[in-house]
This record gives sequence, structure tokens and C-alpha cells, in this order.
Amino acid sequence: MADAPAATDAPDATVDRILDGALAEFVDIGIRRATIGSVARRAGVAPATIYRRVGQRDELVGAVVGREVQRTLATVTTRLEPFSAPEDRMVEGFVAALRLVVDHPLIRRLLDLEPESLAVPFTTGAAPILELGRAYVAADLRSAVRGDAALDADALAELLVRFAHSLVLTPSEPLADDERARAFARAVLVPLVVR
Repeated sequence: MADAPAATDAPDATVDRILDGALAEFVDIGIRRATIGSVARRAGVAPATIYRRVGQRDELVGAVVGREVQRTLATVTTRLEPFSAPEDRMVEGFVAALRLVVDHPLIRRLLDLEPESLAVPFTTGAAPILELGRAYVAADLRSAVRGDAALDADALAELLVRFAHSLVLTPSEPLADDERARAFARAVLVPLVVR
């Protein structure tokens, strides 16, 4: 998955409309069947606008995924606001992220109908997504566990993000509901952070 051009980094109503249209198109018919033309029709723009503002098809897919990752992290941040204890932040962050990603309409669509569409963007091409998640988790760990010099926040974040990534690609029945996911996080993940 290629990085999106810098034009998508700044707020832009046209790019937002394109990404909204692409997301809706991907959810409705899948990534494989979506075309620049079908996304353009849905977004109410010319195909040339998509090429100019976002890029080729792979860049469009990357931009949609990148924006959805950012939205997910923003939602997790909001859901963590009531919690200050590191163990609570770990548990609630894990549950929120797991649920948001597993229940995301695009992820559900792709896992159900065209799992091969996830092969490259979410495996060998997943580095940008994993890096966003790792940086987010590492920053939260550093903030929540101030003063713990023994904590390697980057290494722990890498482990946690890769574990969560695995759960998204291969859902686990024991984590299928929030209470079981919370119990798992308290028993397995919290001891990795809180000593």
C-alpha cells in the first residue's frame, strides 16, 4: 500500500468527499470491484480530480485506510479520557481498539467477501498502519507509566499492536465480547505493563 500524497494530510473538503465516497464504495462492492470511476461518481467529482488530489487506485485505498486508522485512534483517545490508571487504560484501550476495528464495516466486508483484498495491505504492506498504532500505543504507555525506567514502551507497543493486528485478521471467539476481552486484557496484557 503506497503512502497517500501530502494533499490528504491537510483538511480538504474535496479530499474528504473523495475518501467518504471511496469508503462507501469499498463497503458496498468491495475494493476489488471498485474503480476510480465508481468512486468519482459516488463522490460527485471527476476521475481526474481523484488522480490529482489523491493519486492512483492503490494510493486511494491507502488514503482511506490511513484515515480510518486515524479515526479509530481518535475514538480510542476519547474513550480513554475517563481513565488514568495504566492498567485501566491498557484494558479499555485494548477493548475499544479491538471492537472498533473488528466491527468496522470495511474490515467486516473484506473479511467476509474478499479476504484476499486484505492480503497485501494488512500483511506485507501493513507497516504504515502498524507504525501509526505503535507510535500511538508507545506514547500512551509513556504517559500512563511515567517514571518506570525499566519499561521499553516502543518494544511493548510493537508487541501489543502486532498482537491486536493478528486478532483482527484472525478473530478469536474468547475475545468476541467486551467482557471477555477485558478479562483477557487484565490477565494477559496488564502484567506486561504494570509490575
